[in-house]
Amino acid sequence: MKDMNKSRVILLVIVFIMLFSGITYRIADIQLFSSEDFGKEKVNLLKESVIQRTDRMVVSDGRGIFIDKDGQLIGKSIVNDVVLFPFLEKQDLPEQITDMFSISEDKWETFQEHGEPVYLSSLIDEEIDQKTTLSISGLQVPGFIPIEREKKESKSSLQHLIGITRESDGNNQEETALSGLEKAFDPFLSENKERAIQYHVDALGNPLMGLNVRYHGNEDGFYPLKLQTTIDKKVQNLAEDAASDHGLSQGGIVVIDVKTREVAAMISKPEINQEDPYYNDSIKNQNLIAHFPGSIFKLVTAAAVLERAPSLTRQEFDCSKNLYNDGPSERDLGVLNFNESFSQSCNLTFAMIAEQLLSKNPSILEQYAEKLGLVGPVGWKGRVFQYDDFRQFPEEESGTVWGNNEDKSVSKAIAQTAIGQKEVKITPLAVANMMATIANNGIKREVRAVSHILYQNGTSMYSFEEQNLGGQKIKPETALQLRSLLADVVENGTGSQLGGLNVAGKSGTAETGRDGLVHHWFAGYFPADKPKYAMVVVNLDHSNPAPITFGIYKQIVKNIGQG
Repeated sequence: MKDMNKSRVILLVIVFIMLFSGITYRIADIQLFSSEDFGKEKVNLLKESVIQRTDRMVVSDGRGIFIDKDGQLIGKSIVNDVVLFPFLEKQDLPEQITDMFSISEDKWETFQEHGEPVYLSSLIDEEIDQKTTLSISGLQVPGFIPIEREKKESKSSLQHLIGITRESDGNNQEETALSGLEKAFDPFLSENKERAIQYHVDALGNPLMGLNVRYHGNEDGFYPLKLQTTIDKKVQNLAEDAASDHGLSQGGIVVIDVKTREVAAMISKPEINQEDPYYNDSIKNQNLIAHFPGSIFKLVTAAAVLERAPSLTRQEFDCSKNLYNDGPSERDLGVLNFNESFSQSCNLTFAMIAEQLLSKNPSILEQYAEKLGLVGPVGWKGRVFQYDDFRQFPEEESGTVWGNNEDKSVSKAIAQTAIGQKEVKITPLAVANMMATIANNGIKREVRAVSHILYQNGTSMYSFEEQNLGGQKIKPETALQLRSLLADVVENGTGSQLGGLNVAGKSGTAETGRDGLVHHWFAGYFPADKPKYAMVVVNLDHSNPAPITFGIYKQIVKNIGQG
């Protein structure tokens, strides 16, 4: 019996020693041997222990930023603010703080209960100026950290051009680019080297005040990158004011520099639905979508006849007849020559000329649409580092002239196509570029909205040089003749509402085939005698017979001239 008890004691001692050794080994394994790759999942225990004791307040998402041609921020601003940590107690605040700000009891209690840092500006419902942040910094109140932070603009007239982002699913706080330049340049913008205020807490979330609150993030002077756009904020603001003043609710405005083809301003309506960007296609930039152009397309027919059959321009046309020459026109214009037909936008003239042109060359209209840069995308494209086919406007649609080749032998289809109806669709961006091409002696160039990719310190990473648009082009003398026609439209024709402004251009009204809705256009350049800007204004899908395009165009031209 005694031997049995002795054996049990020995067994218990052995078990105890084994258990103790296992625990000791486990501790040693955790603390010494496997601290960076513990267990089957290879967990980094050192890293995880720091995470458990650290919290942070992101003050910059680290995504690249946009600046205008003069270096001013677009879509974001840098504002002064103060970060408050949740361990603060109101009664502990010095009188200087309580005298400086009025924070409601409800907001303070919500802040305390929420348990996360907040911006002071959200508690007092007003902006914090630099003088205030300097005062707080001088007081050195624990838990009050003055900072500079990025703030996204809640509403920007450039939202379609710049594009929008959304936070990705998961906990990585990365932004997903949905549209615009944000999406096109995403490989350069998504460095995701965020800047944050980092602070340490104990297991209960209380601050370890012995450890300093500090900034965490990349400060190497190179990232995040900056995209220098070609946007002229003055012109952009004038365009936005005009669109607002005249009630442009659906359509677009594009202003580009005639020589450089840089986008000075771009507006698309309606605004993006921030709750659901894809609802009713609000995320789409209307300036990159192909629409029915109406009489704007008569420039293509005019260029073709001027170069290929100038004898036809010496005919006269009964412009009291309708498009199909089988009944009266809505406008009794009488007998007009070619130049008068263009300025008064006589449909029959261009229907008759187009039919004669196509009888000799069935492809002539698409050839001249291409020569004027209306068919293919006109945005800047080329090799950028490892990207062989980089495009500044990847969402830009191509234009179309014919729906099918059979229409080229159908008189009514030819007539409709010659005046920009039937299957003809072109983008406002391409129309603006066509006007710049005509104003610049027929020189075709690609359109740019970004001129440089810059490092954070302002040095250049990449420059987008001017590039000619490929393909054939019209002759310089043809461009000069078209300029004369466009000037006469404003002086004596359908664009007379812009008379006296030194503008040349062409109006257009396109039927959409949808419940009587039409598109109204006016496209041209100014000053007419020494072109600086090409501009297009289009009002889409409306039933108002009185175009607002003229009023918008007039306001922008007058205000740019006075600037």
